[in-house]
Amino acid sequence: MTTDSKTIPATLIAGDGIGPEIVESVTELLDAVGAPFVWDRQLAGMAGVDAVNDPLPKQTIESIRRTGLALKGPLTTPVGGRLQIHQRHTASGVRVVRQPAPDQDDCPRWQVRQD
Repeated sequence: MTTDSKTIPATLIAGDGIGPEIVESVTELLDAVGAPFVWDRQLAGMAGVDAVNDPLPKQTIESIRRTGLALKGPLTTPVGGRLQIHQRHTASGVRVVRQPAPDQDDCPRWQVRQD
């Protein structure tokens, strides 16, 4: 929780399956503790495929570049395939870094970084 009135822009991707439910709960929790995020809601996964026939639309990548921060729910992986998001992250200069949480080594923590 911050004590100043500055806001932090962040991309919000609800995801697929249970993703929207999880993301909604997380954003409610963050709002309840006064986190200063201003969410730019974007599509990815099946929502992206349904809307623009792309699992990671250019608009979503542009939002992540602009905000420098993203919260993403789980995404569906097509049967027998991959979403190829790793290659898109590499192409867009965005990558996901997995680090162990400081208090539990078996609990992963993810960070998004721009190169």
